[in-house]
Amino acid sequence: MRRFLAVNLNVATVTNGLIDVAGAGTVTITASQVGNYKYLSAPAVARTFTVTSAASARTAATPLATKTAASPADIELFPNPAHSEVSLVLPAALHAVPLRTTVLNVLGQAVLQRTLPGGAGQRTLPLEGLAKGVYIVRIESAGGSTSKRLLHE
Repeated sequence: MRRFLAVNLNVATVTNGLIDVAGAGTVTITASQVGNYKYLSAPAVARTFTVTSAASARTAATPLATKTAASPADIELFPNPAHSEVSLVLPAALHAVPLRTTVLNVLGQAVLQRTLPGGAGQRTLPLEGLAKGVYIVRIESAGGSTSKRLLHE
């Protein structure tokens, strides 16, 4: 959830993401975004504006920062624990992107490497030949990389 806060209410206020200009002067508007169980809070960003005309106007607030395109960190493994295979559930922006996957054992040794081709919102990674245990699945694309814990039963 994005939040906007105007410091000098005699110059401007922010309501529902819209800036209401009340008069001439200088105002600092701060944008912030809270985190949740999946993402950390974004750092607050403040911008100072000088209003030279006292004429009242309403302007759509332009975000001061946005989240970058989907990255491998947005991928979810399902089911987990897994048995013979695990599915990688992808955000829409990664549907067409090939993914390099590496399964690492608890010693950090690569025990399985596959490149999963682009083209679907869900990819399947077969786990045949892997002993039961805890693994780390490293997922890489041009947009970055992430590691996910996997329990193989």
